[in-house]
Amino acid sequence: MFERYRRADLSKADPKAVAGIVAIDKWMTRNHQAIELVLTSPHWPRDLTPLEEHLHTVQSRLGDRRRLFRNPYRLNCVLRLMLMQLRGSCSVQSWARILGENHRHHDGKPPPRRHWDGKHLFRIR
Repeated sequence: MFERYRRADLSKADPKAVAGIVAIDKWMTRNHQAIELVLTSPHWPRDLTPLEEHLHTVQSRLGDRRRLFRNPYRLNCVLRLMLMQLRGSCSVQSWARILGENHRHHDGKPPPRRHWDGKHLFRIR
């Protein structure tokens, strides 16, 4: 399709469109080898099965509680922990140590957080 634009008579075209076509043509010329490699080499993965397995694992772990996560910060923390566990990059011992260090200065309890009672995190217009 781009070849049609490149070969077209650009004398009557919008100057911005002409500049864009020229820029794309230069980019394609400059990156010709990389483009050919991408177009001719096999791409992996060819399906989404591994991703779907991880998403199913996260969904099953959250279960019915997923609707209770209304705090985006806490939800992101939980999802990061699940991701680390699925990757195999976390252990119970390391998290116990991290939480212990985090709670040490607050008598073994989590540090205080700001409360959002009665306030919205996002403005709805």
